[in-house]
Amino acid sequence: MKPFKFVHAADLHLGSPFKGLSAREPNVAEFLHHAAFLAFDKLVSLCIESKADFLLLAGDIFDTAGRGLKAQLVFREGLGRLRAHGIRVFAVFGNHDPLSGRLCPVDWPENVHFFGAEAVEEVIVEISGGPAVSVSGISYRESAERRNLAKEFRGGTKGLFKIGLLHSNVGREEGYEPYAPCEISDLIRAEIDYWALGHVHERKILHEDPYVVYPGNIQGRSIREQGARGCFFVTVDGLGRVRLDFRPLDAARWTSLALDVGKFESMGRLEDAIFSAVEGLLKGADGRPVICRLALTGRSSICGELRREWGADELIQRIRDRFIKQDPFVLVEGLSIDCMPAIDLERMRKTDDFLGFLLRKADELRGLGGARAVLFEEVLARLFSDRRVKKVVGGLTPDELEGMLKEAEFLCLDMLEGGDR
Repeated sequence: MKPFKFVHAADLHLGSPFKGLSAREPNVAEFLHHAAFLAFDKLVSLCIESKADFLLLAGDIFDTAGRGLKAQLVFREGLGRLRAHGIRVFAVFGNHDPLSGRLCPVDWPENVHFFGAEAVEEVIVEISGGPAVSVSGISYRESAERRNLAKEFRGGTKGLFKIGLLHSNVGREEGYEPYAPCEISDLIRAEIDYWALGHVHERKILHEDPYVVYPGNIQGRSIREQGARGCFFVTVDGLGRVRLDFRPLDAARWTSLALDVGKFESMGRLEDAIFSAVEGLLKGADGRPVICRLALTGRSSICGELRREWGADELIQRIRDRFIKQDPFVLVEGLSIDCMPAIDLERMRKTDDFLGFLLRKADELRGLGGARAVLFEEVLARLFSDRRVKKVVGGLTPDELEGMLKEAEFLCLDMLEGGDR
């Protein structure tokens, strides 16, 4: 067979805002608003510069079913650039942009093939003047696609390298809606050589021979999507052997940073350490802006100051003032104070006084596991019975419950022991 190369990307989410992020600096907010478009531009440039034979897009090209006029026009412009270099594009639509969504009348370039939703369709790709690759795919008809679409694939034309293009939750990956659910065994039975998947935003190679691949999304959209984001550049040699190379495309990078405050006895030294750590994040981001969440952990005599009213707010503003004007910038979008005073908690838990009693009760609550949430709900029932509170706050996650418990412990320590000692 003839060797060839292609790019596999998914979950572009064109038109997506950075969820849960409020940037006070207008220039930063504007940059982040266009991050997905900037990542898509890098994707197009990668295809052109690497002289890829074709590009695969495995669903959720657009962030909403309405798709948005700007997002579609930007996408059309990128397709036009690829057409000028003879690069074909094969795409399916996923749960964010199903075919039932509202479509603007856009005249798409002839180099793109959108797969329909009624049945799996096969397209033959020619390399160097002869048929070499079979690309099969199917899109979502509705956003909540419950069919096992993998079972609809039947390999492809014999003698060709076979690619399956699918937006799916394989093995019911936790944290993602079970749309087009299937198992690895379903994919293996289909006699496909390379499964180009989308939907899961984390980069994963689930299987080899055949390859079952999630490239992840091209741009992280929240603190849950940390680290480099991009696509796979795939080469297939004359014997059908596959090589995958990850290529980062993200315009801005999400990350988190935990700093142990135990070795710092003054706020000045802590600030210096934070500044140094944030500089390190920039060096590891390959020239990209960074959106960071910072957690201060450990035990220190300065913990009380950090936890006092406005302490965290003033510290985070100091960090923002230092880095937000830089190019590339760092935006610290959140700061959690997870440290405790430098006292012997184990000793205090064993005392017969009121503080010891409270600390032991806190440990009992931690040992309740799932029952802890039920107990908290009972205590907070009156608050959460208010319709307006439920609308804004919603339910409490296990991390939020643990945070409340830590805050209660610190409040008891501060009030009963006079703070840091």
